[in-house]
Formats: sequence, C-alpha cells, structure tokens
Amino acid sequence: MRKIPKNVKAKQNRALPCCAASGFPLQVLTRCAGCGLYVAIPNAVFFKPAIVDVPAVVGVVTNNSHFSVMADINFDHHAQFFTVTILKWHCLLEDNKFKDVIVSSLQFLKERGYIEVYAFVIMPNHIHLIWQIQDGYLLSSIQQRFLKFTAQKMKYILLDSEDPKLDFFKVNAKDRLHQFWERNPLSVDLWSPAVFEQKLDYIHNNPLQDKWQLATETKDYHYSSANFYESGLDHFNLLTHHRGI
Repeated sequence: MRKIPKNVKAKQNRALPCCAASGFPLQVLTRCAGCGLYVAIPNAVFFKPAIVDVPAVVGVVTNNSHFSVMADINFDHHAQFFTVTILKWHCLLEDNKFKDVIVSSLQFLKERGYIEVYAFVIMPNHIHLIWQIQDGYLLSSIQQRFLKFTAQKMKYILLDSEDPKLDFFKVNAKDRLHQFWERNPLSVDLWSPAVFEQKLDYIHNNPLQDKWQLATETKDYHYSSANFYESGLDHFNLLTHHRGI
C-alpha cells in the first residue's frame, strides 16, 4: 500500500459514513496523471468510494473520471433527498406567501450553518429537497425544527388573515390543535452520483408533469433550483452547487 505524503495531514479517528472499509485516512486526495504528485482536494467528496488510485484515499471517480464534490467537508451525514407533504394533500402552497415561508426557513438554517441546500422545488402541496445536515447536528433535530417553524408560521398567517382554510388543518391530537405536515416525511440518503443526479432531475422536472403543468421549461418555474443549475444565479441566496462550482 502506498503511503500518503507526509506533507498532507489526514483527519484521524473519524469515519465517513460512506466508507466501505474502516481505518481510511479522511484527507481526500487525487493523483495528477501528468506529474504523479498527490494533491489534496479542497472540498470533501461525499459519495461511496468507487475507483481510487491509492487504497488509503477516500473519493469517487465517476465513469468520466469527474469528481463529484460537495461544498463543505462533512463526515456525519450524506446529502439526502427529502420530501414532505401538506396534510391531506391540501394545496396550501399554491399561494406564494406560503412558499416564501419554506424559503425563509431554509435560508435561516443555511445561514446558521445547520444545512447545505443543493436543490429544491416547492409544489402546491409538497416539497422536495436535496440537502445535507452539517457536522455536529442531528438529522432528526433539524427536520423537526424546519417542520415546526414552517407549520407555526403558516398557522399565524392564516390566523392573522382570518382565513377559513385554517379549519382544514384542525386535528384531534393531544399535542396540537392544528397540523400542517403529514407525518413521517421521506428522507433518503444519496449514496452515489448517479442517484444524486436522478433525484436532481426529478426535482427540476416536477413542475412540468402533466398533473401540474406549472411551467413549460424547468428553468421557468420560480420556486425551484432549476434556474440556478441553468444560469448559475441564486435568486434565493440559498443554494450550493453539488459539484462545488
């Protein structure tokens, strides 16, 4: 086994959740095909190792030898595909002021360093995200905070405007009078570049489905990350490109 150069420091006593074997040093390296020198990649690769030049290197090379790079080093959590639906599939999110509640909550979590958001779409009755909980935070805690804040904010909007739609969300529960989100949201770890790209495409094409027909091109739907991936412009000050671009 080749040794990692002495001038490259490796993180110790931690394991990437995607590591296929224990004991791997966690500095991400690649080897220059021209000069043969090892170069530290400034951003962590979060996918499961597929092809590596050195056995002690954690990384991924896709079929076209392109490293899929995440924006920040993260050892605790994979990026995840996250879906949550409004209670009983009511189309509460048709109104943009409720979409803005979702955006502002994600902005808050990002600004506080709790998450990175790689993709999203806000549909009339559900949302899809690709996000990554950052080191030191529990996935369950961040999800709960996000869902609780957005539910409370939506309730106050309906209360303040005396909107009769509030009655749709009354529940007979011990811990609440109103419920806005269906329980048990979907949360799926994205283990490979192929799966990540598939979910990314699914998110961006959601508004174009025959069921919705909310836009004719993905980039034209405002409450989505599609235009960010087309133009590089982040109108929400929220998004991180999953390749570190």
